[in-house]
Amino acid sequence: MNWYLKVLTNYANFEGRARRKEYWMFVLVNFCLGFTAGFLSGLFQAKQILGVFDLYQLGVLIPSLAVGVRRMHDTNHSGWWILCPIYNFVLLCQEGDAGPNEHGPDPKGDEPRTEEVARDPQAAAFSPPPVRVGNAAGTIAQLAKLAELKKAGHLTEEEFAAQKKQLLAG
Repeated sequence: MNWYLKVLTNYANFEGRARRKEYWMFVLVNFCLGFTAGFLSGLFQAKQILGVFDLYQLGVLIPSLAVGVRRMHDTNHSGWWILCPIYNFVLLCQEGDAGPNEHGPDPKGDEPRTEEVARDPQAAAFSPPPVRVGNAAGTIAQLAKLAELKKAGHLTEEEFAAQKKQLLAG
C-alpha cells in the first residue's frame, strides 16, 4: 500500500525514475479496486458503484501517466515511449538502469540488481558493513572476502572495484 500512496503523493511528477515495484504495485491496487467495484456492481445490480469508480479512475489518470513516464525514465527511455503499445509493456517489465542515468539517480539505490541475484544470490547480497575507525582487522577480512568472490567469478572487475571503494570509503 505504501507504493500506491507514494505514487499518489508524487501526483503529477513526470521527472525522475520509478522502480518496477512502484509501478506494478500501483497497477495492482488499481486493478483490485476495479475488480471489486465491478463485482459489487454486479452483485448489488448498482450501476452507481461503477460511476463512482469511473470518477476514481479519472482522478488517478494523471498519477498513472506520471508513474508510467517515470518508469520509462528508469529504463533510460523518453516518457513518450509510454504511447507505443507492446514495446512500452516490454520496457515496463524490464529492469531499470543500474546507477544514475540522464533522468536521475537509481531509485533502487544500493539494493542488488536482478541480474546480480540471478548470477549468485550470495555474492549479490554481499554488502560490506561500514568501516569504523580502529576496525582494520574487519576491513582486511572484508577485502579478503571480496577478493575471494572475484576469484570465484561471482564479481566482475567493475563490481569488485566498486565494492572495494565503498568498503575503503566507509
